[in-house]
Amino acid sequence: MKNYEKHPLNIFPNITGNDKEFLKNGLINEGYDPAFPIYLYEDKIIDGWQRYQICKDFNIVFTTEELIMDREDISSFIFRTNRRRNLKSGQLAGLSTRMKEKIAELEEEAEERQQASLKQNQDKKDRSRINSVTEETPATTEIEQKESGKTVNKELATIVGSNEKYVKAARRLEKEDPNKLTQVIDGEIAITKIIKEQSEKDKKYTSASKSSTKKADPFFNNTQKEAYKVTEALKKLLQKNKIPKTKAEKVHLGRLQWYIKRIIELAIEAGFDVETIIDSLPKKIQDKMGNPPKHLQLTEKIIGDINTEMKKDDAEIEVLNVN
Repeated sequence: MKNYEKHPLNIFPNITGNDKEFLKNGLINEGYDPAFPIYLYEDKIIDGWQRYQICKDFNIVFTTEELIMDREDISSFIFRTNRRRNLKSGQLAGLSTRMKEKIAELEEEAEERQQASLKQNQDKKDRSRINSVTEETPATTEIEQKESGKTVNKELATIVGSNEKYVKAARRLEKEDPNKLTQVIDGEIAITKIIKEQSEKDKKYTSASKSSTKKADPFFNNTQKEAYKVTEALKKLLQKNKIPKTKAEKVHLGRLQWYIKRIIELAIEAGFDVETIIDSLPKKIQDKMGNPPKHLQLTEKIIGDINTEMKKDDAEIEVLNVN
C-alpha cells in the first residue's frame, strides 16, 4: 500500500469522538465505497485524510483520484467537498484564515482595484482644477481601504460557506489570539462569543481614545495613519507578496530605501534615540538591516542614480525654503 502525505492546503481539522468511530466502523464493517475516492493533489491527499489513515491501519483497499486543476481553484474544491461535515459557520470562518495563498491573491486584486479607483479620483480632481472648479473631489483613500477589506472578507466567506462578519472576526482573532482561533476552529468557542468580546474591546478603546485625543492636533493622528500605511506596505515587501521585477519597480524600491534613510536622519535630528531602538529589535531583523533579502537587493547603479536624484530634490526644496 502506497504511503501518502497530507497536502498543506488540506486545512480541515480531524474529526473526533463519535463521528470518528462511526466512520471507522463503517469502513471496517461495510468496506470502502469506491464512489467516494480519496482525492489527491500534487500526489498528496487533499480530501479523505482520515479515511486513508483508517484504511491504512486496517489494511482496507481504497481508491484514489488525482485532481487536475489550477491552484487558485483548489481551495473552493476543498470547502465544497467538505460541506458534508458537521461544521458550524464560525468554524468555517476560522478555517478561512488558513487559506494564505487565496488571501494573498484576493488582497492583491483588492489593492489593484483600489489603486485604479484612486487614479480615477485623482484624474477627476485634476480636471476640476483645470476647469477652475473650487470644490475638489473628496479624498476616498480611507473609505476605499475599508471597502477593499470588506471585499476580501466577503469573497472568503463565499468560498468557505460562512458569512462576512464571521470571517472578519476570525481574521482579526488570528492576529490578536491565534490559540483562541484554534479553539474556534475546533468548535470549543463560538464565533459569536468572539464577536461580542471584540465589540466590547473596541468600545473601551474608542472611549479611551476619545478622552486622550480630544484636544489633540489632527496632524498627529494623520501622521500615525500614514506611518501605518507605510509599515503595512513594507510588510508586503518582506513577506514577498510584492517583488520588484522591472527596472521601474526597482527604481521605486531604491526611492523607498532613500526615504527610509531620510526618516532615520530626521528622527535623529528630532532627538530620537535611534541606536537604542535598533538595539531593541530582534537580532534577525538587525541582521537584515545591513543585508537586505535577495529579492530586495538593488544594483549599485540604481542606488547611485536614486541618490543623485534625491540630492537634486533636496537642493530644490532648500531653495524653495529660502525663498
